[in-house]
Amino acid sequence: MIDYTAKTVQVGSCELELTKLEYGIIEFLSLNQGMVFDKERIYEKVCGYDAEGDSRVVTELVHRIRKKFQEQTETEYIETVWGMGYRWKK
Repeated sequence: MIDYTAKTVQVGSCELELTKLEYGIIEFLSLNQGMVFDKERIYEKVCGYDAEGDSRVVTELVHRIRKKFQEQTETEYIETVWGMGYRWKK
């Protein structure tokens, strides 16, 4: 369950401990279910257009998010679309 107002994510009875950027990726992808976004677009939406850094950060953040979900459930929420980017599974 994602509480967009409180900016929290709960799996079963466990609330996931997420960084601001991890939550931002979950929020962005889940609000656009089924749509594929490349790393650059996700980075721009979550970090801002003027952010200094690299879109490769998104790969690491998605990896960490998946690990946190896997500790609570076997359901995979973020899907990799090879050669294109990521999407939130419907």
